[in-house]
Amino acid sequence: MDEITDQFRTEDAEEFKQLQAELEIAAKNCRILQFKLRKAEKRNENMEAEKATLEEKIQQLTRDHYRVRDLDEELLIAKEVSVRLHSELEKSEESRMITEKLNMTLKQHLDTLKESFDQKLSTEINDDYHSWQLSVSLYESLFREYVLVEELTWLNSNTNKKNLNKKSSTNTNGHDISDLMNSYQQKISILNDEINQLKQDVINRDTELSQLRIQNKILKQRSRSVERTINSNSNDYSNDDGGKDMNRLRRGVSVDGGGNLREQLDTAFDEIRLLKNKLLRLEDELNNSALEKETLLVKLDDQSKQGVDDTIHEDLHLFTDKIDNLITFMKENKLDEKIIGDLKQSLRPSRWNKQILDDETQSTIIKTNQQTSEIFQQANEFLTLLQNKHEILDKIRYRLTNLTYDASDTCTLLEELDTTKHELEEKQQQCQQLQTTIDNLQISSKNFEEDIQNHLKINQTLEKNLEKQKSINNELQKDNTRLSTLNAKQLQDLRHIEQLRQSIITFEKKLDQKQTRVNELSMKIIEKEDIIETKVKECQKHRLELRELESKYYTLGKQLEEQIIAMSKEMEKLNIEKEMLKFDLESVRLNQHHDRPKSTAIEDEIARIKIECRQQIMDGEIESYKLRINQLNYEKDDLLKTTKDLEKKYKELQIKYDADEQSWIRVKTDMSEKQRKYDDSIKIKSELQNAVDRLRQKLYDLELHSQEKQNKYNIDKQQWDVQRTELTGKINELEEQLSKVTKRQRKDLDTAWKKERNDLQKQIQQSQQLIKDLQKQITNREVPIHLTEKINVLITENELLLSKIKELEIVVDDVKLLKSEMQRLRDKNSSDWNYWRKQQSDLYAQLRQQHNIRESILYKFDRLQKQ
Repeated sequence: MDEITDQFRTEDAEEFKQLQAELEIAAKNCRILQFKLRKAEKRNENMEAEKATLEEKIQQLTRDHYRVRDLDEELLIAKEVSVRLHSELEKSEESRMITEKLNMTLKQHLDTLKESFDQKLSTEINDDYHSWQLSVSLYESLFREYVLVEELTWLNSNTNKKNLNKKSSTNTNGHDISDLMNSYQQKISILNDEINQLKQDVINRDTELSQLRIQNKILKQRSRSVERTINSNSNDYSNDDGGKDMNRLRRGVSVDGGGNLREQLDTAFDEIRLLKNKLLRLEDELNNSALEKETLLVKLDDQSKQGVDDTIHEDLHLFTDKIDNLITFMKENKLDEKIIGDLKQSLRPSRWNKQILDDETQSTIIKTNQQTSEIFQQANEFLTLLQNKHEILDKIRYRLTNLTYDASDTCTLLEELDTTKHELEEKQQQCQQLQTTIDNLQISSKNFEEDIQNHLKINQTLEKNLEKQKSINNELQKDNTRLSTLNAKQLQDLRHIEQLRQSIITFEKKLDQKQTRVNELSMKIIEKEDIIETKVKECQKHRLELRELESKYYTLGKQLEEQIIAMSKEMEKLNIEKEMLKFDLESVRLNQHHDRPKSTAIEDEIARIKIECRQQIMDGEIESYKLRINQLNYEKDDLLKTTKDLEKKYKELQIKYDADEQSWIRVKTDMSEKQRKYDDSIKIKSELQNAVDRLRQKLYDLELHSQEKQNKYNIDKQQWDVQRTELTGKINELEEQLSKVTKRQRKDLDTAWKKERNDLQKQIQQSQQLIKDLQKQITNREVPIHLTEKINVLITENELLLSKIKELEIVVDDVKLLKSEMQRLRDKNSSDWNYWRKQQSDLYAQLRQQHNIRESILYKFDRLQKQ
């Protein structure tokens, strides 16, 4: 029995030491885990601080971006306003010039009327009625002039009112107009600066208000979260005040992590709301751009009905002219190649035939000299004839001055004079032609001699130039290849322009489709946000349930430890009672041995049997207790394992949550970048449309300018025809007056007539020069300036449009990827939800098992106490 008791004691002591060692190891592990959790808390705090700084930087960048956008829009508006003002000023100047020209024409007409009126007064002084009629016409013309002057003043006043009530009149000079324009531009610049300052102030105030609203929302949400945490803490204190501290220490960072997660969720909700506002703004901008697009399309349709055909014909003419020029250039290159080949062939025999060429040149020189001598002889003979005829005319005039004839004789003589005058004019013209031919021949002879000398020099230099021409031939071949490539490129450009027109149409259709897609995506995003909110609420519920389960788990662990401690105390009490009973038995044995020495053997056997039975009973109970302790230890190990698994799962969930947050932030940044690209593409599209409209307006202005020049040319031509007819009428009148004038007055009239004739010839020459200059100007104006530059600009704009179309297609692909990622996130959320449900069901099952085990243990303890 002693040996058994000693073994039992030693085993109990060993088991107690093992349990103490295990408890120490568990305490060390708990301390290590608490230290790690504190480190993780510090890391999370640092990460949150970095996150806050990065978010502030992102907000600053977005604010700067919006400011830049607003400034660009204001600059575009200012440019458009300045362009409109310049166009209005140009129109006002054109109207002023037209009115001045009309005034000049009216003044000229008035002068002609005055002259005609003076002539009629000189011829018909006695005709009162006719003079009265002329006076009436003069007064009417003066009245019209006065009315036109008033209209001019009215037009100038209107233009001045439009140009900020500037002081100007019909007789202002160019310097006054320039001064007024400069002052007007200065005022406009000052007003634009004030407008820009006011807009900047408004933008700054809007940004400050938005920041204050966001801060107010964040503070409200934080206050709500703090109130919720306070309420939950008060409830927890009311439920169990005693076990709160131990649970708090063992749980570590679970509650703190939940608070941080709540704050992160609140910030995520704020970001989602900001994204909603951005989407609404984008939708508004899209609607506004669509309305502007419709208005522009209507305007373009109205303008295209008038000028599309003309522009298309002009473009076709320009392209055909370019093609013709290129063809001529190709032909010229071919001719140059042929000429070079002929020169090569001619140079080979020229080396052998230099002497023959010298002889031929000398013969040609002799022939030309003979021809020139003959021409000089003919000219001298013709001059002698002219001198003889002039002498005859002088004699006739002298005789006419000395003689007197009748009216019929004078008429015949005048006719003869006219005929002789015509003949003289014809012969003078012939003389002039002959003189010109003589001069040309002399010049040609000199040029021919110079050409001969140059030819001799060229023959010497051609040998040197052959080598250069070979290199030039290679360059020409390269140029021909380049020209062929240019022709191909031009054809490609024409096709490309047609493709661009078609692509613009398709692009507009795609824009409509993308707008519908954007609207659909916005609806889907709203639905997904609702789903996310519901899931977040479910996550909060699951977290609360997990906390409750953890609190229950820790209370059960405490209860089990208390029960184990109570069982160990009861075991010690039973061992003490056992020892006391053994001591009592020994004392009873000794007493019985002294009292009853006879019945010792029988009693010893009875006592021995009883002791054996009791020992068997006690051994059975001890074994049962050992088995129960082992079971409890196994259960304790299982519970520790489950707690460790739960902690690992909780960490994995935290890691997944962080990864999901990072992926969500990346998706958010991608969305912001794509929105920025989309905004930039819309801006670039509007700018390109404005540039195309400006180019169309410039082409239309050039067409109007050419038409105005043609109209002016036609008007001037008609005026010249009228003046010509008037001059012919004056000539006829003068000839009639000559017929009436006496013979003595004819000499004076002839001299005056010659002077007038010379003046008229000078005027005619000046008018011809003016006509030539105007024709050159019209041709230069009809030819469009910088066609190549405009074509290059259009090509670059078309390339930009294609690039922007590709970028928008990339954006559409990115939107599709976002859809796929949203579906993936949805699947992940569904899987996480199922996982949470499974964990919840497993925890409930474990709690039920532990509850059943606790009830069975309590029932067994009750039975033992009753026994």
